[in-house]
Amino acid sequence: MLNNHYFSNISSKSVEKSIVWSIGILTIIASVLAIRYNAMAYYVIPAAVLVAAVAIFDFKRLYFLLFASIPFSVEIYLPGGLATDLPTEPLMWILMGVSVLYALLNSRHLDTRVFKHPITIALGFHFAWIFTTMIMSENFIFSFKYTLAKIWYITVFYFLSIKILKEENSIKKIIYPTFFTLVVVVSICLVRHAAIDFSFTDVNSIVGPFFQNHVIYACLPATFLPFAWYATTWQKRWSIKWIVMVLGIIILLLGIQFSYTRTVYVGLVMAVGAYYIIRWKLMKFVLLVATIVTIFCSIYLVQHNRFLDFAPDFSKTVSHQSFDNLLDATYKMQDISTMERVYRWVAAGHMIADKPWMGFGPGNFYHFYKSYTVNSFRTYVSENPEKSSTHCYFLMVWVEQGVFGLFFFLLLNFGVLLLGEKVYHEAADIATRRISLMATLSLVIINAILIINDMIETDKTGTFFFFCAALLVALDLKNNRTKYI
Repeated sequence: MLNNHYFSNISSKSVEKSIVWSIGILTIIASVLAIRYNAMAYYVIPAAVLVAAVAIFDFKRLYFLLFASIPFSVEIYLPGGLATDLPTEPLMWILMGVSVLYALLNSRHLDTRVFKHPITIALGFHFAWIFTTMIMSENFIFSFKYTLAKIWYITVFYFLSIKILKEENSIKKIIYPTFFTLVVVVSICLVRHAAIDFSFTDVNSIVGPFFQNHVIYACLPATFLPFAWYATTWQKRWSIKWIVMVLGIIILLLGIQFSYTRTVYVGLVMAVGAYYIIRWKLMKFVLLVATIVTIFCSIYLVQHNRFLDFAPDFSKTVSHQSFDNLLDATYKMQDISTMERVYRWVAAGHMIADKPWMGFGPGNFYHFYKSYTVNSFRTYVSENPEKSSTHCYFLMVWVEQGVFGLFFFLLLNFGVLLLGEKVYHEAADIATRRISLMATLSLVIINAILIINDMIETDKTGTFFFFCAALLVALDLKNNRTKYI
């Protein structure tokens, strides 16, 4: 830590006393100004000083606070069509600055194996190509914001996570607070939902302001569920703490169930299958088969414009009032949300054909896709007032970053999944084996979500994608101390 190397000559008690007095004085000043000018914003000053002090003298606490705040984060829209998540993104900015400062001041003590690890190299290629396509972007401002966000996600949730996760018990300090806050948020949503008889049609109305819609509401507990299950192994079975944690998991499962989110249901089933795939060392084979099937299906649909045979009847693509009807309509290709996805996927296909190599630039699908749509796939919600994107992250990467962007993302994604299987089988103890399994299953669930959604750029999902990658790299470095040197 910064204070361990550079503040050892200062009494920790005197530092804490100075910080407490400074914040106290600033709070009094802020209170006077707030009352005088009727502006609560003045309270940001002492809060900012407190956060800065914690960041400088013990940034691990701020890191743990960041994870605990993810369930409570709220998206705030800014002028110019931009948005940010509060309080998570400001915390990321601070931690990114502290991480850079720490790296500069401790450059001789950094573990160089991290930078030579295959996953870090794949991540480097992935980001380098994002930066390249940002420079060539059709709309530079949105691509620049996208690239900036990617920088602080990678810095904090990958590089800083590897540093912190090397320390014993850090994983507990991350999982316990996040588990608690997530259960609280899901409980609030369930109580609201119960008040309207768990209505299917009104589910989006009960998830704000913490979640934009029921899909994001379902994705966070589903992504975190493997870690919650793992946390129960830290407690003696049937003890009070164990029972409380199991009840927390039941609350998360209820939240997922009443979110009525088909993608997440599929993701959890895939995670069960992935458990056996990992144990039987079949990950490489499954990824190869999945890639081949996807390529052949894509070629089949593109040849002779066969995809037009799946165009829906506009009058039949409607919203449904019950979940049973939705499932039936999905099977018949008459559900409006499913067919709206197809509408955008067809547009994405035409965009790829137009700019296959460099794409349109990161974050730019929404700004260009409407001129590439096919009217026969149009639905009642195709005006897209919420400005949502492709609803398939893999397609979105290809559209925005070109074929090499997709290749580098798949290289990173497949590499992390294969690493998870490798770490699981090389683990010298059951704790390492379990946590590597949980991280890999969480990644499997995220990938299931990415097939018909695009959420790596959100703090509810993207944080765990990079965190799981960092966790597996940290475990791999622990298992193979002589490698990557």
